Amino acid sequence: MTAGPLLATAALALLINILITPLVVRIGCRSVSRWITVPVGDAIQDLPSRWRIASGATALILWGSAASRAPLFDRITSSNPSIDGVISIVFAILLVGLLAALLTALVRVDWLSQLLPDPLTLAMITSGLLFHYLLNPDYLIHAVLGAAIGYGLLWAMAAAYKKLRGLCAMGRGDFAMTAALGAWLGWQLLPFALSLACISGLVMVLVQRQLWRLPPQHGQPEDLSRASFLNHEIPFGPALAVGFILAWVQIG
Repeated sequence: MTAGPLLATAALALLINILITPLVVRIGCRSVSRWITVPVGDAIQDLPSRWRIASGATALILWGSAASRAPLFDRITSSNPSIDGVISIVFAILLVGLLAALLTALVRVDWLSQLLPDPLTLAMITSGLLFHYLLNPDYLIHAVLGAAIGYGLLWAMAAAYKKLRGLCAMGRGDFAMTAALGAWLGWQLLPFALSLACISGLVMVLVQRQLWRLPPQHGQPEDLSRASFLNHEIPFGPALAVGFILAWVQIG
């Protein structure tokens, strides 16, 4: 895609993302409202400007990477662009803008509540499958397999860990979000994304460990022991989001 259409479509993806991100965050918050306190719900919906900026930047990054590799984009840059191609591009822009909003909402809800809302993970799975149906139908089977393998793989790992240690290391939301990664990336790239997510998660754990040692007046708990830190739950959703974005850009 040449510079002109790329900038125009990127601007549209950004506009869509700006408009729908607050709505998606509210939907995510309401879907978990029965399991969280009112202050946590208010904190989730009170979306700071830096989160909105991050969501918009994510939309631009994801769209720029997608536009650089999807062969369908040639249909609107040729001398006789296809009507079907133009319509598909418009829907693809909408889906990428939605994807960035979903990632932002999932990260925020999971970070503040340790929950990944089913409506958002299901929307991410559906939008990923629809994206490939519009832009590259031949890849749709890989996306379907990616979603199935993503869910099954993490479910099996969590079940094995629970049997060995008697502890639940991950929840159903983590399985669904991994399935969403597979729906967007395909089964071939899913291991790469999960590897990046694990590395990102490890970095987050190390950062959290350092923050745990700060004095209580910085908002940290009074019990700073190693055992207390190991009992502290750290959400995996943000790491999955980082792994997905890095993998998406890498294949662009």
